Amino acid sequence: MYKLYFIRIGRGLTVFSLLIICGWIVWILLPYIYPFIIAGMLAMVMQPAVTYLEKTVKLPRVIATFTILLFVFVLMAGILFIVMKEIIDGSLYMAEHLPLYYQILMSHIEQFIQIHFLPIYEKLSSIFRGLQPTQQELLQEQIERLIQTLVTVGSQLLKQTFANIPAFLSLIPVSFTVGIFMLLATFLMVLDWDRLHQQIAAFTPKSLKIYSQQITYHFKKALYGYIRAQLILICITALIIYVGLQLIGIKHALTITMITAIAELLPLVGTGLIFIPWIIVLFITGSYALTIKLSILYTIIIIIRQILEPKLVASHIGIHPLVALAVLFIGIQLWGIAGVIAAPFLLIIIQVIRAAGIIKLIRRIIIGNT
Repeated sequence: MYKLYFIRIGRGLTVFSLLIICGWIVWILLPYIYPFIIAGMLAMVMQPAVTYLEKTVKLPRVIATFTILLFVFVLMAGILFIVMKEIIDGSLYMAEHLPLYYQILMSHIEQFIQIHFLPIYEKLSSIFRGLQPTQQELLQEQIERLIQTLVTVGSQLLKQTFANIPAFLSLIPVSFTVGIFMLLATFLMVLDWDRLHQQIAAFTPKSLKIYSQQITYHFKKALYGYIRAQLILICITALIIYVGLQLIGIKHALTITMITAIAELLPLVGTGLIFIPWIIVLFITGSYALTIKLSILYTIIIIIRQILEPKLVASHIGIHPLVALAVLFIGIQLWGIAGVIAAPFLLIIIQVIRAAGIIKLIRRIIIGNT
Protein backbone atom coordinates (compact mmCIF):
# COMPACT_ATOMS: atom_id res chain seq x y z
CA MET A 1 0.00 0.00 0.00
CA TYR A 2 2.78 2.40 0.98
CA LYS A 3 4.72 1.37 -2.14
CA LEU A 4 1.78 2.54 -4.29
CA TYR A 5 1.77 5.94 -2.53
CA PHE A 6 5.53 6.35 -3.07
CA ILE A 7 5.16 5.48 -6.76
CA ARG A 8 2.41 8.07 -7.18
CA ILE A 9 4.42 10.70 -5.31
CA GLY A 10 7.39 9.99 -7.56
CA ARG A 11 5.24 10.30 -10.67
CA GLY A 12 3.75 13.53 -9.39
CA LEU A 13 7.19 15.02 -8.68
CA THR A 14 8.37 13.92 -12.14
CA VAL A 15 5.40 15.53 -13.87
CA PHE A 16 5.77 18.70 -11.79
CA SER A 17 9.50 18.90 -12.58
CA LEU A 18 8.88 18.44 -16.29
CA LEU A 19 6.27 21.21 -16.25
CA ILE A 20 8.67 23.55 -14.44
CA ILE A 21 11.46 22.79 -16.92
CA CYS A 22 9.17 23.31 -19.93
CA GLY A 23 7.91 26.60 -18.50
CA TRP A 24 11.48 27.75 -17.83
CA ILE A 25 12.53 26.88 -21.41
CA VAL A 26 9.54 28.76 -22.85
CA TRP A 27 10.32 31.78 -20.65
CA ILE A 28 13.95 31.83 -21.85
CA LEU A 29 12.99 31.48 -25.52
CA LEU A 30 10.02 33.87 -25.42
CA PRO A 31 11.99 37.08 -26.31
CA TYR A 32 13.22 35.33 -29.47
CA ILE A 33 10.08 33.53 -30.62
CA TYR A 34 7.24 35.88 -29.65
CA PRO A 35 6.91 37.39 -33.18
CA PHE A 36 6.30 33.90 -34.56
CA ILE A 37 3.85 33.09 -31.76
CA ILE A 38 1.85 36.22 -32.60
CA ALA A 39 2.13 35.37 -36.31
CA GLY A 40 0.78 31.91 -35.57
CA MET A 41 -2.21 33.40 -33.74
CA LEU A 42 -2.88 35.79 -36.63
CA ALA A 43 -2.56 32.93 -39.11
CA MET A 44 -4.98 30.87 -37.04
CA VAL A 45 -7.50 33.71 -37.16
CA MET A 46 -7.05 34.44 -40.87
CA GLN A 47 -6.85 30.86 -42.12
CA PRO A 48 -10.64 30.19 -42.27
CA ALA A 49 -11.21 33.30 -44.42
CA VAL A 50 -8.36 32.31 -46.77
CA THR A 51 -9.71 28.78 -47.05
CA TYR A 52 -13.17 30.16 -47.82
CA LEU A 53 -11.82 32.28 -50.69
CA GLU A 54 -9.78 29.37 -51.95
CA LYS A 55 -12.60 26.83 -52.00
CA THR A 56 -15.67 28.99 -52.61
CA VAL A 57 -14.35 31.79 -54.84
CA LYS A 58 -11.76 29.42 -56.43
CA LEU A 59 -8.86 31.80 -55.88
CA PRO A 60 -5.32 30.42 -55.75
CA ARG A 61 -4.02 30.05 -52.21
CA VAL A 62 -1.34 32.71 -52.60
CA ILE A 63 -3.82 35.24 -54.01
CA ALA A 64 -6.39 34.45 -51.30
CA THR A 65 -3.72 34.88 -48.61
CA PHE A 66 -2.50 38.15 -50.12
CA THR A 67 -6.12 39.38 -50.43
CA ILE A 68 -6.94 38.73 -46.78
CA LEU A 69 -3.67 40.31 -45.61
CA LEU A 70 -4.31 43.31 -47.83
CA PHE A 71 -7.88 43.58 -46.52
CA VAL A 72 -6.66 43.51 -42.90
CA PHE A 73 -3.97 46.09 -43.70
CA VAL A 74 -6.40 48.41 -45.51
CA LEU A 75 -8.95 48.04 -42.70
CA MET A 76 -6.39 48.93 -40.03
CA ALA A 77 -5.02 51.76 -42.18
CA GLY A 78 -8.55 53.12 -42.70
CA ILE A 79 -9.30 53.02 -38.99
CA LEU A 80 -5.96 54.69 -38.28
CA PHE A 81 -6.69 57.37 -40.89
CA ILE A 82 -10.09 58.14 -39.37
CA VAL A 83 -8.65 58.27 -35.87
CA MET A 84 -5.75 60.49 -36.98
CA LYS A 85 -8.11 62.82 -38.85
CA GLU A 86 -10.29 63.20 -35.79
CA ILE A 87 -7.23 63.74 -33.60
CA ILE A 88 -5.89 66.40 -35.99
CA ASP A 89 -9.27 68.19 -36.06
CA GLY A 90 -9.45 68.06 -32.29
CA SER A 91 -5.83 69.23 -32.00
CA LEU A 92 -6.51 72.21 -34.25
CA TYR A 93 -9.49 73.09 -32.11
CA MET A 94 -7.40 72.81 -28.96
CA ALA A 95 -4.57 74.83 -30.52
CA GLU A 96 -7.05 77.61 -31.21
CA HIS A 97 -8.58 77.64 -27.73
CA LEU A 98 -5.69 76.35 -25.59
CA PRO A 99 -4.01 79.77 -25.06
CA LEU A 100 -7.24 81.13 -23.62
CA TYR A 101 -7.64 78.06 -21.42
CA TYR A 102 -4.03 78.44 -20.28
CA GLN A 103 -4.57 82.07 -19.32
CA ILE A 104 -7.71 81.14 -17.40
CA LEU A 105 -5.84 78.31 -15.68
CA MET A 106 -2.96 80.60 -14.66
CA SER A 107 -5.33 83.28 -13.35
CA HIS A 108 -7.19 80.70 -11.24
CA ILE A 109 -3.92 79.31 -9.89
CA GLU A 110 -2.80 82.84 -9.00
CA GLN A 111 -6.10 83.54 -7.23
CA PHE A 112 -5.89 80.21 -5.43
CA ILE A 113 -2.38 81.01 -4.19
CA GLN A 114 -3.36 84.51 -3.07
CA ILE A 115 -6.47 83.33 -1.26
CA HIS A 116 -5.18 80.15 0.38
CA PHE A 117 -1.38 80.11 0.47
CA LEU A 118 -0.43 83.73 1.18
CA PRO A 119 -2.37 83.94 4.48
CA ILE A 120 -0.80 80.68 5.58
CA TYR A 121 2.65 81.95 4.56
CA GLU A 122 2.17 85.19 6.50
CA LYS A 123 0.96 83.29 9.54
CA LEU A 124 3.92 80.91 9.39
CA SER A 125 6.28 83.86 8.98
CA SER A 126 4.90 85.52 12.10
CA ILE A 127 5.28 82.26 14.02
CA PHE A 128 8.82 81.86 12.68
CA ARG A 129 9.81 85.37 13.79
CA GLY A 130 8.50 84.59 17.27
CA LEU A 131 10.86 81.65 17.72
CA GLN A 132 14.24 81.79 19.43
CA PRO A 133 17.35 82.14 17.22
CA THR A 134 18.43 78.52 17.77
CA GLN A 135 14.95 77.26 16.88
CA GLN A 136 14.93 79.44 13.76
CA GLU A 137 18.27 77.99 12.67
CA LEU A 138 17.09 74.42 13.29
CA LEU A 139 13.88 75.01 11.35
CA GLN A 140 15.81 76.70 8.54
CA GLU A 141 18.13 73.69 8.31
CA GLN A 142 15.20 71.27 8.13
CA ILE A 143 13.55 73.33 5.40
CA GLU A 144 16.79 73.51 3.41
CA ARG A 145 17.28 69.75 3.82
CA LEU A 146 13.73 69.09 2.62
CA ILE A 147 14.22 71.39 -0.39
CA GLN A 148 17.52 69.68 -1.20
CA THR A 149 15.87 66.28 -1.02
CA LEU A 150 13.07 67.40 -3.35
CA VAL A 151 15.60 68.87 -5.77
CA THR A 152 17.65 65.67 -5.73
CA VAL A 153 14.62 63.45 -6.33
CA GLY A 154 13.35 65.75 -9.09
CA SER A 155 16.73 65.86 -10.82
CA GLN A 156 17.02 62.08 -10.65
CA LEU A 157 13.56 61.67 -12.17
CA LEU A 158 14.40 64.13 -14.97
CA LYS A 159 17.75 62.43 -15.57
CA GLN A 160 16.11 59.01 -15.71
CA THR A 161 13.38 60.30 -18.02
CA PHE A 162 15.81 61.85 -20.50
CA ALA A 163 18.09 58.81 -20.26
CA ASN A 164 15.18 56.57 -21.28
CA ILE A 165 14.32 58.66 -24.36
CA PRO A 166 17.11 57.17 -26.55
CA ALA A 167 16.11 53.67 -25.46
CA PHE A 168 12.49 54.42 -26.35
CA LEU A 169 13.47 55.84 -29.73
CA SER A 170 15.66 52.80 -30.39
CA LEU A 171 12.57 50.61 -30.04
CA ILE A 172 10.96 52.20 -33.12
CA PRO A 173 13.21 50.53 -35.75
CA VAL A 174 13.16 47.31 -33.72
CA SER A 175 9.35 47.37 -33.64
CA PHE A 176 9.28 48.03 -37.38
CA THR A 177 11.62 45.09 -37.99
CA VAL A 178 9.56 42.83 -35.73
CA GLY A 179 6.40 43.94 -37.56
CA ILE A 180 7.95 43.02 -40.93
CA PHE A 181 8.96 39.59 -39.63
CA MET A 182 5.49 39.05 -38.16
CA LEU A 183 3.85 40.03 -41.46
CA LEU A 184 6.07 37.71 -43.49
CA ALA A 185 5.69 34.86 -41.00
CA THR A 186 1.90 35.28 -41.01
CA PHE A 187 1.83 35.23 -44.82
CA LEU A 188 3.97 32.07 -45.00
CA MET A 189 2.03 30.30 -42.26
CA VAL A 190 -1.34 31.01 -43.86
CA LEU A 191 -0.02 30.11 -47.31
CA ASP A 192 1.32 26.70 -46.18
CA TRP A 193 -1.17 26.12 -43.38
CA ASP A 194 -2.28 22.65 -44.49
CA ARG A 195 1.28 21.42 -45.17
CA LEU A 196 2.55 22.78 -41.84
CA HIS A 197 -0.40 21.16 -40.09
CA GLN A 198 0.41 17.82 -41.74
CA GLN A 199 4.10 18.06 -40.85
CA ILE A 200 3.31 18.85 -37.23
CA ALA A 201 0.80 15.99 -37.15
CA ALA A 202 3.42 13.62 -38.60
CA PHE A 203 5.83 14.34 -35.75
CA THR A 204 3.13 14.21 -33.08
CA PRO A 205 2.59 10.84 -31.38
CA LYS A 206 -0.85 9.36 -31.93
CA SER A 207 -1.57 9.43 -28.21
CA LEU A 208 -1.08 13.21 -28.15
CA LYS A 209 -2.90 14.09 -31.38
CA ILE A 210 -6.31 14.10 -29.70
CA TYR A 211 -5.06 16.39 -26.94
CA SER A 212 -3.26 18.69 -29.40
CA GLN A 213 -6.45 19.01 -31.43
CA GLN A 214 -8.44 19.72 -28.28
CA ILE A 215 -5.88 22.31 -27.15
CA THR A 216 -5.98 24.05 -30.54
CA TYR A 217 -9.78 24.05 -30.63
CA HIS A 218 -10.26 25.37 -27.09
CA PHE A 219 -7.43 27.90 -27.49
CA LYS A 220 -9.16 29.34 -30.57
CA LYS A 221 -12.46 29.39 -28.73
CA ALA A 222 -11.05 31.08 -25.63
CA LEU A 223 -8.99 33.60 -27.64
CA TYR A 224 -11.93 34.57 -29.84
CA GLY A 225 -14.10 34.83 -26.75
CA TYR A 226 -11.67 37.15 -24.98
CA ILE A 227 -11.36 39.38 -28.06
CA ARG A 228 -15.14 39.52 -28.40
CA ALA A 229 -15.51 40.40 -24.72
CA GLN A 230 -12.98 43.24 -24.96
CA LEU A 231 -14.56 44.60 -28.14
CA ILE A 232 -17.99 44.53 -26.50
CA LEU A 233 -16.63 46.36 -23.44
CA ILE A 234 -14.89 48.99 -25.58
CA CYS A 235 -18.02 49.50 -27.68
CA ILE A 236 -20.22 49.84 -24.59
CA THR A 237 -17.76 52.28 -22.99
CA ALA A 238 -17.43 54.31 -26.19
CA LEU A 239 -21.20 54.49 -26.61
CA ILE A 240 -21.68 55.69 -23.02
CA ILE A 241 -18.92 58.28 -23.42
CA TYR A 242 -20.24 59.58 -26.74
CA VAL A 243 -23.83 59.85 -25.52
CA GLY A 244 -22.70 61.42 -22.24
CA LEU A 245 -20.48 64.00 -23.95
CA GLN A 246 -23.26 64.87 -26.39
CA LEU A 247 -25.72 65.37 -23.53
CA ILE A 248 -23.19 67.53 -21.68
CA GLY A 249 -22.57 69.56 -24.83
CA ILE A 250 -18.85 68.89 -25.33
CA LYS A 251 -17.47 69.76 -28.76
CA HIS A 252 -15.61 67.12 -30.77
CA ALA A 253 -17.25 64.37 -28.76
CA LEU A 254 -16.38 61.79 -31.44
CA THR A 255 -12.66 62.66 -31.26
CA ILE A 256 -12.63 62.36 -27.48
CA THR A 257 -14.61 59.11 -27.66
CA MET A 258 -12.18 57.55 -30.14
CA ILE A 259 -9.14 58.59 -28.12
CA THR A 260 -10.73 57.23 -24.97
CA ALA A 261 -11.62 53.97 -26.74
CA ILE A 262 -7.94 53.59 -27.67
CA ALA A 263 -6.98 54.35 -24.06
CA GLU A 264 -9.33 51.54 -22.98
CA LEU A 265 -6.80 49.10 -24.42
CA LEU A 266 -4.30 50.15 -21.72
CA PRO A 267 -4.55 48.05 -18.55
CA LEU A 268 -5.46 49.85 -15.31
CA VAL A 269 -5.37 53.32 -16.91
CA GLY A 270 -8.18 53.12 -19.47
CA THR A 271 -10.58 56.06 -19.53
CA GLY A 272 -8.86 57.58 -16.50
CA LEU A 273 -5.96 58.60 -18.75
CA ILE A 274 -8.31 61.08 -20.44
CA PHE A 275 -10.93 61.91 -17.81
CA ILE A 276 -8.85 62.41 -14.66
CA PRO A 277 -6.55 65.19 -16.02
CA TRP A 278 -9.55 66.74 -17.78
CA ILE A 279 -11.58 66.84 -14.54
CA ILE A 280 -8.64 68.26 -12.57
CA VAL A 281 -8.07 71.09 -15.07
CA LEU A 282 -11.78 71.93 -15.11
CA PHE A 283 -11.86 72.03 -11.31
CA ILE A 284 -8.82 74.32 -11.13
CA THR A 285 -10.24 76.66 -13.77
CA GLY A 286 -13.47 76.96 -11.81
CA SER A 287 -15.75 75.08 -14.26
CA TYR A 288 -17.47 73.31 -11.37
CA ALA A 289 -20.67 72.42 -13.24
CA LEU A 290 -18.75 70.70 -16.04
CA THR A 291 -16.46 69.09 -13.47
CA ILE A 292 -19.44 67.51 -11.71
CA LYS A 293 -20.97 66.32 -15.00
CA LEU A 294 -17.74 64.70 -16.22
CA SER A 295 -17.12 63.17 -12.79
CA ILE A 296 -20.59 61.60 -12.86
CA LEU A 297 -19.99 60.30 -16.40
CA TYR A 298 -16.59 58.87 -15.41
CA THR A 299 -18.10 57.22 -12.32
CA ILE A 300 -20.85 55.64 -14.42
CA ILE A 301 -18.26 54.28 -16.85
CA ILE A 302 -16.16 52.77 -14.05
CA ILE A 303 -19.18 51.17 -12.34
CA ILE A 304 -20.59 49.68 -15.55
CA ARG A 305 -17.18 48.38 -16.64
CA GLN A 306 -16.44 46.84 -13.23
CA ILE A 307 -19.81 45.10 -13.28
CA LEU A 308 -19.63 43.88 -16.88
CA GLU A 309 -15.94 43.02 -17.34
CA PRO A 310 -15.62 39.94 -15.08
CA LYS A 311 -18.93 38.54 -16.33
CA LEU A 312 -18.25 39.18 -20.03
CA VAL A 313 -14.65 37.95 -20.01
CA ALA A 314 -15.48 34.88 -17.94
CA SER A 315 -18.56 33.93 -19.96
CA HIS A 316 -16.85 34.41 -23.34
CA ILE A 317 -13.75 32.48 -22.28
CA GLY A 318 -15.85 29.80 -20.65
CA ILE A 319 -14.98 29.96 -16.94
CA HIS A 320 -16.81 31.05 -13.81
CA PRO A 321 -16.58 34.78 -12.94
CA LEU A 322 -15.34 33.87 -9.45
CA VAL A 323 -12.35 32.09 -11.01
CA ALA A 324 -11.65 35.18 -13.12
CA LEU A 325 -11.67 37.41 -10.02
CA ALA A 326 -9.42 34.96 -8.15
CA VAL A 327 -6.88 34.81 -11.01
CA LEU A 328 -6.89 38.60 -11.31
CA PHE A 329 -6.31 39.02 -7.56
CA ILE A 330 -3.51 36.41 -7.50
CA GLY A 331 -1.88 38.02 -10.56
CA ILE A 332 -1.92 41.45 -8.89
CA GLN A 333 -0.47 40.01 -5.67
CA LEU A 334 2.32 38.19 -7.51
CA TRP A 335 3.29 40.63 -10.28
CA GLY A 336 1.57 43.93 -9.49
CA ILE A 337 0.55 45.90 -12.58
CA ALA A 338 2.02 43.19 -14.83
CA GLY A 339 -0.43 40.77 -13.21
CA VAL A 340 -3.36 42.73 -14.65
CA ILE A 341 -1.86 42.28 -18.12
CA ALA A 342 -1.05 38.61 -17.54
CA ALA A 343 -4.43 37.71 -15.99
CA PRO A 344 -6.34 37.28 -19.31
CA PHE A 345 -3.62 35.00 -20.68
CA LEU A 346 -3.67 32.98 -17.46
CA LEU A 347 -7.44 32.66 -17.76
CA ILE A 348 -7.12 31.43 -21.35
CA ILE A 349 -4.43 28.91 -20.35
CA ILE A 350 -6.51 27.66 -17.42
CA GLN A 351 -9.58 27.26 -19.62
CA VAL A 352 -7.61 25.45 -22.35
CA ILE A 353 -6.00 23.09 -19.83
CA ARG A 354 -9.34 22.34 -18.20
CA ALA A 355 -11.41 21.98 -21.37
CA ALA A 356 -8.81 19.94 -23.27
CA GLY A 357 -8.65 17.33 -20.49
CA ILE A 358 -5.00 17.96 -19.60
CA ILE A 359 -5.75 17.85 -15.87
CA LYS A 360 -7.43 14.46 -16.26
CA LEU A 361 -4.45 13.23 -18.30
CA ILE A 362 -1.96 14.33 -15.63
CA ARG A 363 -4.12 12.70 -12.97
CA ARG A 364 -4.15 9.41 -14.92
CA ILE A 365 -0.37 9.57 -15.37
CA ILE A 366 0.19 10.13 -11.66
CA ILE A 367 -2.33 7.58 -10.38
CA GLY A 368 -1.68 5.05 -13.16
CA ASN A 369 -3.03 1.54 -13.17
CA THR A 370 -0.69 0.27 -10.47
